[in-house]
Amino acid sequence: KVTDEQAAAMVAHLRQWQEALAQWRALVEAVETTPVTGRAEMDQRFRQQATAWFLSKLVVVEDYYASGDQVVALIAKTTPPGFFNRIMGLQNIKGTGLDFVYRWQAWDQCHHACSLVQSGDEEISLRGLEMLVSFQDYGLLCETFARATLAQVQSRPHVQKERLQADLNLISSQLEQSLTQVQERLGAVRSVGWLEKGVEWIETFLDAGDAVKRRKIANQIYRDLVDERISHVRAAQELKALNKRQKGGWLYAKLFKH
Repeated sequence: KVTDEQAAAMVAHLRQWQEALAQWRALVEAVETTPVTGRAEMDQRFRQQATAWFLSKLVVVEDYYASGDQVVALIAKTTPPGFFNRIMGLQNIKGTGLDFVYRWQAWDQCHHACSLVQSGDEEISLRGLEMLVSFQDYGLLCETFARATLAQVQSRPHVQKERLQADLNLISSQLEQSLTQVQERLGAVRSVGWLEKGVEWIETFLDAGDAVKRRKIANQIYRDLVDERISHVRAAQELKALNKRQKGGWLYAKLFKH
């Protein structure tokens, strides 16, 4: 079933392609009818048109504080419905690029656990359920496969025990809660006005102290991990949060709950 949003996206892409096709036909006609003396002018026109076509394909992430899920949503939004989009190159840097990579790492963990759950081997399936119980890093990439997995395994005989049904309910609750939070953050694109710039200016002076605080928190996380007070999953989540804090914007988030 095609939704209204998908239909609108299809129409928008179709109009863009029709416009590009019309430009190409006009360019071909001009090339065929331009005399030899007009080659220099034709060459300039071709360069301008080729540049325009190239620039029209660039999609800029306006919010440099965008989360990984916001970048994922933007890629999905700018990909024509029904088309396959291959991500050919990524830059893993501190900030938005790093969080984007985290989204794919979380997807890899979620996909692996869900694949185990779907296994026909009861022991393997239960091991996958245990992994999902402790998994809390759901994002847009996880949504479809995780929901399909829970629906598929719900009626299997080996999960009808009360404890396992409770685990399934917990996993489902964690999934829905995480996706709700993700959807709430998707629309939270910050505008850069005088208030934001003022807060960023103040943050530059305070960041040295926050860096010391981040280092102490990181050391504590490692101690808790060694002493088995927290799990590897929890430690990874806390360290990822610290890494994201390094890119800036932490003061604005603290003041305005962004």
